[in-house]
Amino acid sequence: FMRHIQGEGLGDFAALYDDDVEIITMAAARRSKGAWQLSEDSLRGLNFTERWIQPVDDQQSPEAVLRRHLPVKEARAIAEELGVAIDLLGHLLACPLVGLRMGTLAGPMCPRFHVDNVKCRLVSTYFGPGMQWLPNNSVNRSKLGMINHGIDDEKSGIFESKNDIKQLDLGDVAFLKGDAWSGNAGLGAVHRSPHSQKNYKRMYVRIDFSDIKLNRRYFND
Repeated sequence: FMRHIQGEGLGDFAALYDDDVEIITMAAARRSKGAWQLSEDSLRGLNFTERWIQPVDDQQSPEAVLRRHLPVKEARAIAEELGVAIDLLGHLLACPLVGLRMGTLAGPMCPRFHVDNVKCRLVSTYFGPGMQWLPNNSVNRSKLGMINHGIDDEKSGIFESKNDIKQLDLGDVAFLKGDAWSGNAGLGAVHRSPHSQKNYKRMYVRIDFSDIKLNRRYFND
């Protein structure tokens, strides 16, 4: 049995070291509003994807990247919060480097439920719907991957009921344990990009705390 923990702050993410924890979430209310609440006006016409790798103690790169796309005030607020999270969690996990991906989307980037082959990954949404995931006890892992031959998740049998699907609210943060976590092969958190009946605009961040190498494969993943 794998557990989901609702944390009160970034320090609670240390619970990821518990063998029976697969995902830790932190509600948006625990964050500084200026760091994640973006208005629709801020995103109007915004269309970008950025990927980069940085040392955990690099406080300059996030703001430099974000200022290419956002007003200075918003870029700085987001960058400062990212810097704190990266520094704290990077040292907690003994990762000298982290990989970041940020951008805007008009639909699901990863539409199928899947598991990441990374040590662990932090995800959050600054605007639009949040990530969806399935608790371990609600997943038929034999239906993951190419074995379904493209059948929609809703028809494949990977879960029994739509009520099994959990979803982050806007601004929530999730820390997911992946298949590459030591001793966790075959038990990585199962998740996907949000599905919606409507078109949506979304701005997200993904941070990988793993054994990252500077190679083309990482940036294309």
